[in-house]
Formats: sequence, structure tokens, C-alpha cells
Amino acid sequence: MAAGGNGCPAGLAARLTLVPVTEKNLRTMLESLPTGCAVLGVALPAGAVPARVALEAAVEGAEFVSCPAGQACPETGSFFAAEPVTRRGAAGSFVLVAFQSVAESARRAALVVETAP
Repeated sequence: MAAGGNGCPAGLAARLTLVPVTEKNLRTMLESLPTGCAVLGVALPAGAVPARVALEAAVEGAEFVSCPAGQACPETGSFFAAEPVTRRGAAGSFVLVAFQSVAESARRAALVVETAP
């Protein structure tokens, strides 16, 4: 994520639970986000169930660190505003989460999803 920005708009986490999950809707939402805000997503095939979801962030050039949702990520000046949301559909599921940073240097974020066997 580029440096600077004002983070995510209020209510974005709630929007992730309400917006119909289509490629077009997700693209439109992503294009409307301000600098300093990103939505990370992982598409899962039909029948796959997320068993473990991890949120991670890093300062550019450093190792990723684990980040609890709703709290500042250690040493990064960024955070995941809310718990990830799983949206299920007939063709599969999406795991979505909002990430924000107001740091003055670039940040990286990762959404790691492991599925149940």
C-alpha cells in the first residue's frame, strides 16, 4: 500500500457484509477506496470452508507480523479495522477484510486463509 492517506471510510467493514459478492461489485468498491485503505480478499471454491484465517502486515522490506483485528499491528502504523468476513455463494466463497494505514511510508498486508481438509 502506498504511503499516506486517511485510512478507510467509516462503515466499510459493514459494507463488506452487505454488498452482493460479484466481480463487478467488488471491483467498483475497490476503485472507490481512498489512499490508505485496501480490501484484501481470497476466493475459495464451492464447498471449501475456511479453517484458519490470519492477518499480517509489514513495513516495506521487513518480515510480516501477525495482526489482531481491530488493534494496531505491531511496529507498522497500520491495522485491520474488523474481523474478516466470509461471504458464501453457490459458486464458492470469498473471505474479505479491510486494511488501513496512515503511515508515511509504504506498508504491505496479507490475508492468509487455510481451508479444512
